[in-house]
Amino acid sequence: MKGLASRCIGAIDIQESVNFYKSVFGFEPLGNAEEISGSELDVIVGSSNSRALVQLIKNNDDDRIKLIQFVSPGFSEVPKVRTIGHYGLTHLAFFVDDLDAVRNKVISANGKPLDHTRVPMIHDWYGMYITDPNGTRIEVVAGPGVVPGFSHSGICVKDLEKSINFYREFGFEPAESYDMREVHDWMGKLNEIEGITLFAQMIKDPQQRKLQLLDIVTPELPDKSILKPFNKPGFVGIEVFANNQMTDEIIRDPNGVHVQISR
Repeated sequence: MKGLASRCIGAIDIQESVNFYKSVFGFEPLGNAEEISGSELDVIVGSSNSRALVQLIKNNDDDRIKLIQFVSPGFSEVPKVRTIGHYGLTHLAFFVDDLDAVRNKVISANGKPLDHTRVPMIHDWYGMYITDPNGTRIEVVAGPGVVPGFSHSGICVKDLEKSINFYREFGFEPAESYDMREVHDWMGKLNEIEGITLFAQMIKDPQQRKLQLLDIVTPELPDKSILKPFNKPGFVGIEVFANNQMTDEIIRDPNGVHVQISR
């Protein structure tokens, strides 16, 4: 089996995050929270005797999020909301049927609506960003005939072809693409980056779950190749299935993304 297994989010408080994704997007816990530890976690956290609590949640389409609350050594930084203008993981994205209703749910669930990012897009579609209680940037988009659900997970890439080839090893193939290499005012407002231009390549796995590979053309991004901490709040990694011949391990993609390979 190959494909996307889950998205990993560093959760300051697991129960608060469970409540957020349940009330805003309809996710439910899958079993109980479990404690993890061991040498593999020590390596990616950069500490000894590391421990974390893990809670898996899923929606009706079996899209899964793995919430990770780092107990020892704890989180390396406080929650912060970053724009998509950096290499690596950028955001989660959902289709919704009512932006105003989602905004109200976000506030009630201790998230934050980024009202200044709300824009009319194209073809009578509207979008904006919100954040979960951990600072995870989440795009919500509504439009005519939309079916609410998980849309994609975003990754800003250094080399589009190299990134496509990397994820091919885990069953992903190119799908639709969006050429935004001309300046659109709504793109700058939505993403909080004036004059941003980009090419977005969707890739999908055999189960039709999607990653969005963002090749930002302008502004030029600094190449900060230092692997970002895993034990931080927000969107910290993805989990993929490989095959039965591979052992569980964590690697990184060409853009510094933590990728957990599971059987």
